Amino acid sequence: MAVCKDCFDTLPTGEISDIVVNAYNEGIPDQSEDGMHMSPTEHLLVASAIKGWVRYLKGESREQPFAEEPFDN
Repeated sequence: MAVCKDCFDTLPTGEISDIVVNAYNEGIPDQSEDGMHMSPTEHLLVASAIKGWVRYLKGESREQPFAEEPFDN
C-alpha cells in the first residue's frame, strides 16, 4: 500500500494509519479459522507497528519503531 507524498504530508497520522492498516487487512486472502495464518494478537501487533512507523515518518516520534539494539555477549 502506497500513500503519495502530498497525501502523507497533509493527512493526519490517524487517517494514514487507518488507510494502511485497512489495506493490509484487505490483502489477507481468507480470515476464516482454517485460512488464518496469524492470530488476532499478531494482527494487532502488525497494526501497532504500522501506526508506530507512520508516527515516526511524520516526525511525531523520535524513537524508531522496532529499532535493532546491539546484543551484549
